[in-house]
Amino acid sequence: MFVIDASIAAKWFLADEASSASDAVLERIENGETAVAPDVFRLEIQNVLLSAERNSRIPSDEVGKALDELRNLPIHLRPAGNRFIPGIELGLARAYGLTPYDAAYLACADDLNAELVTADAPLERAARSFGIATVFVP
Repeated sequence: MFVIDASIAAKWFLADEASSASDAVLERIENGETAVAPDVFRLEIQNVLLSAERNSRIPSDEVGKALDELRNLPIHLRPAGNRFIPGIELGLARAYGLTPYDAAYLACADDLNAELVTADAPLERAARSFGIATVFVP
């Protein structure tokens, strides 16, 4: 099992970010390894794709195709809960200079005792500092 963040998924759909290392992560998922992400993943990847579309990095029809492909991947979204309860994210964000969104990936990996797979260098440094097994995908 591993936790994946939006920076990895973006590499699968944005030609200027594609890499063989990110393709290998996709293969892990397609081969049945369990991939998990906090619920914020679905909003973050949509934001990444919309921003890329607005900056002419991806055509709008490709955004829809990307979302369809993601929908069909067995990436398990972990809900934050059904009530607002301040969590560990703010503390992690403060401690490691992250956004609370990125801290959600860190908290998810910590809670599941899972490896974190990311292309986000500050998140990777924070995860290592926090003691989480991490794979950085350039």
